[in-house]
Amino acid sequence: MKPLLYIGVFFIGFSLQAQRPYPVYDNTASLCVQPGEGVGLRYDHAFPRFGLYLAGSRAAYRFVDGGSLNDHYRVCLGYVHRSTNVHKDGIINCYSLGISYNHYGSGQYVNYSLSPASLYPVSCEAGYGFSVYRLSIALRIDVIKFIPVLDFGVSF
Repeated sequence: MKPLLYIGVFFIGFSLQAQRPYPVYDNTASLCVQPGEGVGLRYDHAFPRFGLYLAGSRAAYRFVDGGSLNDHYRVCLGYVHRSTNVHKDGIINCYSLGISYNHYGSGQYVNYSLSPASLYPVSCEAGYGFSVYRLSIALRIDVIKFIPVLDFGVSF
């Protein structure tokens, strides 16, 4: 059910209509939400030809078989490409590609085998986002561990 919620919130931006031209802001601060009780922060800065983002989060996961993974810390650094044109309805699209470092704390594994790739500390992620006026929403997915992150932000 949570993946459907993420997808539903993410596609709301395609139906939003703006009333006036949208000014482009260079900075965005976001709250990151991960499945499994994960929260964090993200900061984006746009330079004239490219943008960078830095994100950090902490999560705890509960597995269906009773196991758990506590204190999963994650730091991400990446490149952001913003669309150079603003759509007539005020939506600006952006794409991101980044690298993440993962640190895992204690865990209890009960009849659950994790692949070695899922516990490797370095991974990469890809994402898509959009901004309407000062509000922005982005979805990032770790392409190796398949961890989705939904970012809700405000541009300034």
